[in-house]
Amino acid sequence: MLTGKLALLFFAITAAAFSVIYFYGVAQLESNLENQKQRDLRRVAGASSQTLEDVMGREIPSVQLDKLVRSVADSGDARVTLLGVQRSGPTGPPQGLQFFAISDSTAERRVDINPGLAARAVRTGRITAATTGVPGAEVSQVAQPLYFRGRADWVALYSRSLDDVAESVALIRRQILAATAVALLVALLGGYLVARALARRVRRIEAGAKQVAAGHYIDPLPVTSEDELGQLSRTFNEMQEQLARVDRARKDFIATASHELRTPIFSLAGFVELLQDEELDEPTRDEFLQTMHEQVERLQKLAVDLLDLSRLDTGSV
Repeated sequence: MLTGKLALLFFAITAAAFSVIYFYGVAQLESNLENQKQRDLRRVAGASSQTLEDVMGREIPSVQLDKLVRSVADSGDARVTLLGVQRSGPTGPPQGLQFFAISDSTAERRVDINPGLAARAVRTGRITAATTGVPGAEVSQVAQPLYFRGRADWVALYSRSLDDVAESVALIRRQILAATAVALLVALLGGYLVARALARRVRRIEAGAKQVAAGHYIDPLPVTSEDELGQLSRTFNEMQEQLARVDRARKDFIATASHELRTPIFSLAGFVELLQDEELDEPTRDEFLQTMHEQVERLQKLAVDLLDLSRLDTGSV
């Protein structure tokens, strides 16, 4: 019973620890990796904004602009999409913003524009970031407003795929599951072996206690460690030694009492025969009676001592 309980306890503790790692630690790791992606994109956007702003308002061929955008994308290890801002009024506040693609580092015909993120960047005038889903993937995006003559006419949209984050997290999940399986097996086996060793020591003490309770003297129990069970074994051995000393003292007392009983009984028998068979004068008879009275008192004292010993043996005292 103890073996199974301890093994299950080891198993439960290990399972709980790895559950926390799996459900909390891995989720935190995924979030931290995504945040790291966004921080890197923010750094790239801040470092390359001046390069893109320098070509605003200039007559630059689209081929040259595409080359510049690809250069910025290559240096930042990100996809860069250059968006133009179309307002409802030329000088009014940025209400009803619309965006159109000017250039894209991948040179794809179809460009996924995140108008909400771009509009937030134009309205706040600061770099904004978000994690968005595009067909077949999840990406981390950063929008950087680009200014010409004090107005945000362009928005640079930096994107990085989060597929590598998902793959890394999936790999870590698989490794944690594999490690959990191994750890649970080791915990179950280790808990069983530890519990078995403890149970063996407990049964040894139990068997010794039963032998002593039955009145048998056994060899001292081995003290193999200084833990609680080791201290219990040492205490058990000390108890057995004390019981042995008490038993020896009891036997010695019984032997002494038997001898002490024999002497007054034989003396009384002799005096009784003398009183019956001899014609004694009065002083001699009185002396014999006095001696017999003393022997009777001696027998009474021995009888009381034996009664006390009997009570100690039966636990009445």
